[in-house]
Amino acid sequence: MDYRSQNALFAKECGSCHMIYPPFLLPKKSWEIMMSGLENHFGTDASIDDDTNKNILNFLVANSAQTRGDKTAFNILKYAKNDQNIAITQNEYWIKKHRKIDKKVFLRKDVKSKANCVACHKKIENGIIGLIDYEKIK
Repeated sequence: MDYRSQNALFAKECGSCHMIYPPFLLPKKSWEIMMSGLENHFGTDASIDDDTNKNILNFLVANSAQTRGDKTAFNILKYAKNDQNIAITQNEYWIKKHRKIDKKVFLRKDVKSKANCVACHKKIENGIIGLIDYEKIK
């Protein structure tokens, strides 16, 4: 997927502060909650104008976990105990898939945090999760 060409506003606004998270990593309700609370977006004011918000929200909902027919999206929904959750790294499926990775890996300078998916999943911004840099997780 080329999310940058699919929705330039999404890529510009969201990608200006962090990596572009594929929309299928969250259920639609989670995106709705996130986009309604951008004034406190993980401790940062990420507010945008109403038209831009609506455009991005529509894109996120249209490409959320409910709309993607692959194993990852299915499991995100299956393990989502709480569709009010807006943190990808708190989804039970994410936790299950990353449980064997030493917590120290996420603290390394080249990784920085659990939310920096692109540190290990080089093609994540194009919706490709499977290509993992295994050297990063050692």
